[in-house]
Amino acid sequence: MPMTTSLARRPTCSRVALAVLALALATTAGCGDALSAHRGACLTDADCSAGLTCFEQTWCVADPDEARPVTLQLAPPPGAGAVLEHFDTMLGGPGGQAGHTYQLAQPAALRGTVTRADDPLTPSVPGRLIALSAGKITGTALRYEATSFATLKIFPGSGVVAGFEMRVQAGPHYDVAFWPDNHEIPPWFDGWQVAGSADDWRIELPSAMSLMRVRGRFRYGPSQDPDCGTATAAARPACSGTCVGVAGMRVLLRDATRRQRSSSAITDAEGRFELLIDAAAGEVEVAFSPHDPATPAPSGQLRQRIDLTTLRKKEQMEVEFGDLILGEGLSLVEAQVPVLDAQGLPVIGARVTAQRAFASTQSCALSAEGKVVQQPLFEDLRLSAEGHTDVEGKAKLQVVAGPWHLSVTPPVTSAAARATVGPVALSSGTTAAIACDVRRTFTGQLVGPDHVPMVNVRLRIGAIQSDSGESAATVVEALTDAGGAFHARLDPGRYAIVAEPPADAGVARALLRVIEVEADHDLPAQKLVMPAPAVLVGRVLAPDGSPLNGVVVDVLAPSLTSLSSLGDTRGTAGWGLALLAAETQRLATTVTDHEGRFRVLVATGQVNTAD
Repeated sequence: MPMTTSLARRPTCSRVALAVLALALATTAGCGDALSAHRGACLTDADCSAGLTCFEQTWCVADPDEARPVTLQLAPPPGAGAVLEHFDTMLGGPGGQAGHTYQLAQPAALRGTVTRADDPLTPSVPGRLIALSAGKITGTALRYEATSFATLKIFPGSGVVAGFEMRVQAGPHYDVAFWPDNHEIPPWFDGWQVAGSADDWRIELPSAMSLMRVRGRFRYGPSQDPDCGTATAAARPACSGTCVGVAGMRVLLRDATRRQRSSSAITDAEGRFELLIDAAAGEVEVAFSPHDPATPAPSGQLRQRIDLTTLRKKEQMEVEFGDLILGEGLSLVEAQVPVLDAQGLPVIGARVTAQRAFASTQSCALSAEGKVVQQPLFEDLRLSAEGHTDVEGKAKLQVVAGPWHLSVTPPVTSAAARATVGPVALSSGTTAAIACDVRRTFTGQLVGPDHVPMVNVRLRIGAIQSDSGESAATVVEALTDAGGAFHARLDPGRYAIVAEPPADAGVARALLRVIEVEADHDLPAQKLVMPAPAVLVGRVLAPDGSPLNGVVVDVLAPSLTSLSSLGDTRGTAGWGLALLAAETQRLATTVTDHEGRFRVLVATGQVNTAD
């Protein structure tokens, strides 16, 4: 029996209508219009370009001689009795269009409570429970999440009273984290090997009495003991009465991987904070930043790390930093930064970000040789401010008078390009205007495998790396017109071009090219060719063997190795590589029908060069 599908299908012409063409011209003319309206539509192989075959009187597809590995990510709908799974399969090769059956495993249901020994009145601590296990796809993981409720409940399909129910795939090892809703309780981490379901899964958080306490106070004031003398860091004097507490600072402790391991705190009016942490976290650092990004205050981390393991061996359960002097204090002024385009006109709605290093105060410390020396109290201490340009092209920033580095990001619809300048002296009032270069034009034509123009195809042009070497989270979209033409304005940098055709276009989503945009000239007009698609067919079954409707099927490239022809992507800055992976590893998406079946077009090549 032919497969049904949740994808939109074209109207087909019956063979009877085709046989009586001369007697039913109007009918066949209508069918001809239907065929031409759906790219890749076919009745026989003769309707397809050379090298393509007609699949189920629907699509003209390629059958690659060499099978290509892909990974399926199957996400069943809620209540389906299954969880997210990855399956390795092949695209193309002998029997590639026959399809495979993928049966989801019976998940392990873990039901239990999250408790604290010193809080017997709370049946279960509310929060989020997250379990991660390495997936089959490079750089990704199987991720399962559950909510822990303060009031115990009976979950559907179970007679057990519990605070949470987490369903995971049985077998893999999981890194598990619990994030309490109460930020005064530190997050909890563990590793689980889940063999099967359990109704008495219990997470016991350390009691407050068993946790280490870290205290301190952030203040503005004069530097302490600038000569150090023979004093040690522990013997430095307390801050004088001229010091002022820094309120509204978010403070936490993080480990070597920069993962939060402690409770978090917001400094009070005196700048005080207290944190709780499990000694098992090892070596940690104090990190701080403004709780409200609009509040000008320094961000950074304390240079001195805390070795919790050593402290626990010494049975020392408290760390007191005392006064942590951030500097002389902030004297803020309002600076206005005008932003102009290449014609000298104001750029409206541009984001203007100002950053500058903030000099750290010095502290006394013992060197490796046992001498008392001065060293910076903080690392990566910096200030930042942000604003948007108004109808006059002016951004108002609350800053400290002095030199700042400025970056301007105009709206994607603007002809003005991204700009980075500095150091620029900012003071009260208006500063020298920032002039943005013009964005370069990227134009061309998109055609199908048959070299006929493609209509209404969305091009996602994602920035991999900006011209300044920093990652840029920017995606510009362009839509092809009736002649397949497209037009976009781009900042200088490196971009991946991904085509997302309509569902009835008869071609698949594909990475077409990586381009370099120079600052001093437009790109030559490009001709982009969509690769011929292959078809991937399959069926998804529930753990009990019944067909699963509504399963989201993502076809993913198993790694970035297929992009080797693009150059060395390993050197790409963090977010740019993440964008490249997200834009290129997802090859296609569809949803299973009521029989659990799916069929989806997948590009036969991730990179296609134009003729």
